[in-house]
Amino acid sequence: MECKVLKCWDTREIEKIYAKNRLTRQDLISSVEGLWELVEGHQKQCSYDMLTFFIDSLNKGKKDEALKGILEIIEYDLEIRELVVQKAGLETDLTDFLFGRPITETIKIYGLTIKEKEGKHILTPMS
Repeated sequence: MECKVLKCWDTREIEKIYAKNRLTRQDLISSVEGLWELVEGHQKQCSYDMLTFFIDSLNKGKKDEALKGILEIIEYDLEIRELVVQKAGLETDLTDFLFGRPITETIKIYGLTIKEKEGKHILTPMS
């Protein structure tokens, strides 16, 4: 239905129906016991509000705290993805649907990259 009413040059019609009767991730996965709770936990632990707070703190004299917070978010994101693949047998491709794109990818919007060195993640500015 969305494709039928979408006119790239005039989005008024699609805007009228966009938020009505839409399926959400919760609608699709809440019947799987415990899965929605994992998604909600991930949303809390890996929120972009928290990530932005820590990144802003890098320049405000709280570098150690900020780096620790950012790296904790990254580690949690990576670990929860690995956990659902190993323990629940989900396909790796489904983790993006469940949790969004990995923080290691989206952190680039902040001008940062993550490198792994000797089993540790290192945050570096993009070059």
